[in-house]
Amino acid sequence: NEKVAAATRQLEEARSQAFEAEQIGADVASDLRQQRETIVRARANVGEIGSNYGMAKRVIEGMQRRAESNRMLVKGIALFMFVALGLAGYLMLGGFGSKPAAQ
Repeated sequence: NEKVAAATRQLEEARSQAFEAEQIGADVASDLRQQRETIVRARANVGEIGSNYGMAKRVIEGMQRRAESNRMLVKGIALFMFVALGLAGYLMLGGFGSKPAAQ
């Protein structure tokens, strides 16, 4: 009778430990599932960031090219205005044979 009671206690302990191990396993599986979902989302975000980075890089390079073109255009206009101003000043000060003819 005492052996049966001891065996029953051992069986109940084993059942309790098995149930506890099953709960721990289920919790671990749930945690792993959540971590997998997090990793999948992070991977998708990294891909999107890479795509956005490439697009941003192309946009910035285009802006740099336009800025350089604008700088060159401004320099050209400034040179033209300098030459035109110099020519106008020369003409106003009597350049290009506007001297009175000798009689």
